[in-house]
Amino acid sequence: MNFIRVLAIMYISLALHEFGHYIASKIFNLKVRECCVGTGPYILKFCFKETKIYLRVVPIGGYVGTDEEELNKVNLVQYWIIILAGILMNYMVCLISMYIQAYRGISYSFKVLIESIRNFLSVTSLSSHYLQGNMKNFIDSVNNILIGLSIWEILFCVNGALLIVNLVPIPFLDGGQVLTITSKSILAKMKNCSLNTIFLKDEK
Repeated sequence: MNFIRVLAIMYISLALHEFGHYIASKIFNLKVRECCVGTGPYILKFCFKETKIYLRVVPIGGYVGTDEEELNKVNLVQYWIIILAGILMNYMVCLISMYIQAYRGISYSFKVLIESIRNFLSVTSLSSHYLQGNMKNFIDSVNNILIGLSIWEILFCVNGALLIVNLVPIPFLDGGQVLTITSKSILAKMKNCSLNTIFLKDEK
């Protein structure tokens, strides 16, 4: 049961993260070509207006896809907002889950939060069981680690992990995208040309 709850919460948390990117993109009138939650083969596909939405089999990662021409319509600050909107969504979920737990009378000391995150990271480290096809051991391990945690604690752990990981400035993560676009902007100013010109040069 814990495994199913974690799986559902991971999909929901990823969807909220990508929804943050989507909403910010629409605020700045960008056309979103596709929105993907998870990785691997898709298990569900549908369209919402001009956007194709995919739900994929592995609840890790995701993206909101727009064309380069669309990105050229926004300035640097607007691009930051679009990228950081996903992280903001996870932060808001963390706050809400903490508030609900506190309202229910559960003590949320710093030690408890760190322990919860440690438990979640322990679950992710068990992914080797899944990759090796040992699904039963993987599910049993998840259930043993998360036993006693409420749904709000798991929600906090998953969104807290997404928040922290996406702040890391490495490629393919939100932090890495912010670093990349900022570097391009600085380079554009040093060369006394526009950010759009830098994008166009990259496409050639």
